[in-house]
Amino acid sequence: MQRNNLILILECLLMVFQPTSALWGDRVDESMFSNDDPLADAKLGQDWFGPLTYHQSSDAGTRWGWPGVFSYQSFKPIDSVEWDFLYPVLRYDRFGNESRLNFMSFFTIDRGDHATGGPRTRSAFFPFYFSDRGAEPSLNRTALWPVYGNMRRHFLRDEISFFLWPLYVRTEKKDVTTYNFLTPLIHWRKGHQLEGWQFLPFGSWERRKSHVMPNADGSQTFVPGYLKKSVAWPLFQTQQSELQHGGIMTRTALIPFYSLEKAPDRFSLTLPWPVGVTRTVDHQKDYREWGIPWPIITWARGDDKRAIRIWPLFGSQNSPNQQKGFVAWPLLRFQNKRNTASVKNSQQILFHLYKHVEETQRSNNEVLRERWSLWPFFIKERKNETTSIQWMAPLEAILWDKETLQRHYSPLWAIWRSQKDEVSGRHVRSFLWNVWRSDRSPKGNESSLLFGLFKHKESSSKSHWSVFGRPIGPSSNTP
Repeated sequence: MQRNNLILILECLLMVFQPTSALWGDRVDESMFSNDDPLADAKLGQDWFGPLTYHQSSDAGTRWGWPGVFSYQSFKPIDSVEWDFLYPVLRYDRFGNESRLNFMSFFTIDRGDHATGGPRTRSAFFPFYFSDRGAEPSLNRTALWPVYGNMRRHFLRDEISFFLWPLYVRTEKKDVTTYNFLTPLIHWRKGHQLEGWQFLPFGSWERRKSHVMPNADGSQTFVPGYLKKSVAWPLFQTQQSELQHGGIMTRTALIPFYSLEKAPDRFSLTLPWPVGVTRTVDHQKDYREWGIPWPIITWARGDDKRAIRIWPLFGSQNSPNQQKGFVAWPLLRFQNKRNTASVKNSQQILFHLYKHVEETQRSNNEVLRERWSLWPFFIKERKNETTSIQWMAPLEAILWDKETLQRHYSPLWAIWRSQKDEVSGRHVRSFLWNVWRSDRSPKGNESSLLFGLFKHKESSSKSHWSVFGRPIGPSSNTP
């Protein structure tokens, strides 16, 4: 009964803040409400009352919210639900049987199906409490930091056990088990063809013998061996590694005096390290590089790379799949990235003050996506024959692809929105959260004032005005 009353109250509040007429306000998210003509679908309109609320629905899902406070969306084809309260303070995401509740990344609850143990629930109150519970008792874990506990799949480790951290910590990653004492000063490590120890800052030693590992498909993979040593860490370090094609690579560093890397086909020396004169030669790639000092002044030439840099005056780097550079950093930066399908060009002035990105299909030079932004004033995007413009975009101009952030906060400051679909010929514009709104299409034109209180509709045959939803004056026939 209480739950039904709460739902009724929320529905009443939503009705109070929404006018009866459908007023467009937010950009259509093609990933959620896509069809051949998204702007022509009446269900994709938005209900607005200034910047206070919005509502959007289609056969695929629903989106509504109170900007800056709460936002909700559901997507039926993949059975997903997402809502945010004071984003990013409290977030909830569900995809099928998997869900995640996240409070500032400090408190999280994850539910889903494990590959072998059935449904499981993982909860955490970072960094003090971690729990993993499910139908399979052998996979259950609990940790109360720093007293005692066991964890699975946390902190880039398969398994973690500890007692009075940092006094004792045991970790597992793949075939390697590490026993830590007074973490991270002392440890002893063992694994398949591997053993080692560490006693910082006095020294460390670790060796892995070369061996062959069987794969799931019956093939075998050669794993090169290595030997690592350090004395008075981090002042002196050395490592010898076997190479896949044969030979030994040796790395030696006496910090801060020098760093040396030697292999049959490669040589690199830095004096002093890390910022000093650097000389690198790679005979296999026919590559030469000078840094005087690196990375301030760099000159490099090779089959796959050519670079020159005098920071902050200018810099340029070319490789088969990428070209990037700068002039008077950070005044102007540019980049060109290529793959087998597309080419992506970008230019930036003063970090995010001005940005332009264009992605082009290589086969026919067709523009797949293009964006412009001038912080904090506007952002413009052209994609799938649809052009969208928004004036006032203090966050959108920086965080272009944060759809949740845009959905949650954009309605608060977007004073002008425009969206034009070249395929359908529909053009929708809104000023000051629909104080004035225009919707033009081949089927007819509609304009409104004061959130739809005054309306004018025009089609190929008729034209009429209305106030408060009631027609005024006789309808006129258009020639």
